[in-house]
Amino acid sequence: MTIGEALKEDQDKLGLTEEKMVQGIMSKSAYSRVIHNERNISSKALVKILFKNGIDIITFFSKIEDTYLSESSNLEKKLSCAIGEAVNNHEVDKVKLYYRIIVNSDVSSYLFFQEKIIGKKAINMS
Repeated sequence: MTIGEALKEDQDKLGLTEEKMVQGIMSKSAYSRVIHNERNISSKALVKILFKNGIDIITFFSKIEDTYLSESSNLEKKLSCAIGEAVNNHEVDKVKLYYRIIVNSDVSSYLFFQEKIIGKKAINMS
C-alpha cells in the first residue's frame, strides 16, 4: 500500500472530506494528487496530517512498509518473524530450514549472527 492509498483509507475510516483531512496543512488539490499517487508528500506534511487527525503513526507506517522497504529488508523481517515463531513453538525442523535460508541470503550481519546462534542450538537439540 502506498502512502497515498493509506491516507485515503484513513480518511475514509474517519469519514472526512479531502478538505477537512488536510485543512491548514496543504491544498485539497495537492492532497488529491498525493492520494492518487500523482505527487509525493513531504514528511513534514505527512506527520502534520497524521497528528491532526489522530492517526497512529506506527499503525500507518506498518501499512505502507512493504511498499517502501527494500527486498532484502522485507526478507529479513519475514525470516526474523518466522524463525522467532518456530523457536517459540519448538519446531526444530523449521528453525533448521530458516537457518539455512538465512545463511544463504543477503541479510544484515545482526540477523545472520542471531540466527546462527539459534540455528546451532536447534541442530544440537535434535
